Amino acid sequence: MSITPIAQNLRNLSKGIDINFATKGAKYFPLTKHGMGTRSLAALLTFRAYISWRIKQVRDESIHPILGLEEPETHLHPQAQRSLFRQILDIPGQRIVTTHSPYMVCQANILNLRHFRKNGADTIVTQLQDFTPEDIHKINQKVMNTRGELLYARAVVLFEGETEEQAIPIFAEQYWKQPPDALGVSLIEVRGSGSYTPFLRLLSSFGIDWYIFSDAEASAKDAVKAALRNIGIEDHANQRNVIYLPDNQNFESYLIFEQYQDALVEMLNEYHETDDYLQSYTRRMRGQKLRGDRRREYQQLPDGSLAPDGRDQALKEILTEGKTLYGKLIAKKITSLVEENRRFPPKISSLFEQISSHLNPP
Repeated sequence: MSITPIAQNLRNLSKGIDINFATKGAKYFPLTKHGMGTRSLAALLTFRAYISWRIKQVRDESIHPILGLEEPETHLHPQAQRSLFRQILDIPGQRIVTTHSPYMVCQANILNLRHFRKNGADTIVTQLQDFTPEDIHKINQKVMNTRGELLYARAVVLFEGETEEQAIPIFAEQYWKQPPDALGVSLIEVRGSGSYTPFLRLLSSFGIDWYIFSDAEASAKDAVKAALRNIGIEDHANQRNVIYLPDNQNFESYLIFEQYQDALVEMLNEYHETDDYLQSYTRRMRGQKLRGDRRREYQQLPDGSLAPDGRDQALKEILTEGKTLYGKLIAKKITSLVEENRRFPPKISSLFEQISSHLNPP
């Protein structure tokens, strides 16, 4: 007598039998009345038990089970998806899994990943190659642990600032009239200018379109150049997908450079519910120590109001000190301006134009 519980559809394994189970303190509930996720997981565990039993019965190393699973994470919440991956690893033999789950992918050995992407009528399959153990460790630590979703993106934008992390998604949604996720675009803060390399190695290996939106400060540009050299790009100046802000600017000072002072002042007044937040800020901060022996001073006009240079200085300080506070508010205020040609700062507009040309080629 032999038992071969193999069905064309794994869900059919539970037909004809009833399994009642319950969590602690709850009533028993038949498996057939549970959701698709629980039933699929039960079918997988049944198969695992059968294969383990079969190998023990035969005791022959020539048996090599092969299991193919298509998106087994369907109907399971994130914690259950992570648990499911561990269950799959415990199944003897070879396992081939297709998945759209970043929660499962982040647990896999990235050297075992095969990335499928469409290129016109063709399907391109790629994998990671020629990386040192240190490279793999950094990719796992800085990318896969928290950013596994980028493997499914059509395009990825990398930046280092907290303000950009909050502001650019809002600019993007207003520019495309839909969330960037709907277009397959991932917007990712790499958490420090020195952290571009693991992202670029992963994205370039899998052929995923990438862009860098970088500050123009010397240290930031040097970090981008070093990351590009690490993936074999020496001529960083002619990389159209690397966009630097102008004239040694960071994101906050760039908005002032592009003459958005009125919008920024209005945003601050609305948020702090006051008529002149800059005046109260400069009155409070004037005379406080900066680096070294310098003290804060803000240029004033004869009538006591802030001079343009004093206003710009105060704005830069406020926006820099409140990076995590004002990012979304800045983007919402600028994209709501009456003048349509000012709703997107030129460098941001240039970034989105390039991405659009990739997503919708002529």
